[in-house]
Amino acid sequence: NAEVKRLFMELETLNPTSEPLSSDQLRGDWELLWTTSPAILGLGRPGFFQPLQDQPILQFLDPQEGVARNLEFTALGRNTVDASIAPLGPDQREAFVSRLDDFLLFKQGAEENPGGSYLPQVDGLEKTTVGVRFKVFTLFGLLPIPAPASATGILQVTYLDNDLRLSRGDR
Repeated sequence: NAEVKRLFMELETLNPTSEPLSSDQLRGDWELLWTTSPAILGLGRPGFFQPLQDQPILQFLDPQEGVARNLEFTALGRNTVDASIAPLGPDQREAFVSRLDDFLLFKQGAEENPGGSYLPQVDGLEKTTVGVRFKVFTLFGLLPIPAPASATGILQVTYLDNDLRLSRGDR
């Protein structure tokens, strides 16, 4: 884990895309290959609510249209999260720190700091980082649950090329 984090940080210094939010390379479906987030992996959830290990966790991003969608497959069916995204300026950081700590069971058992663990402090934040406003959580492909207004987050793209996206978020 420490070696992956070290390589991650090394690769970030070589980012060929200085303004990923305006790059056509960012739009599309991305498969999660590695994360440090127990919440994203569902590690605190009961087994049947956790993402299946033989199925991908996917994220669709379209910053030009302001749309994001996460998708995971569980033993009970497909879970999706629909969200709106917009470039995040430095004065908006605090407003988008995640407030999902007590919402549903997405956070159940996750040992993360309240409000998340990452708040980007870089120049040009609006070129690399979006504020995320979650809209609807759909459980098992059947049960849409409107997200509360406090359901927000931050996603910063720290490396982007044709085949790979590295991101940091407050989860």
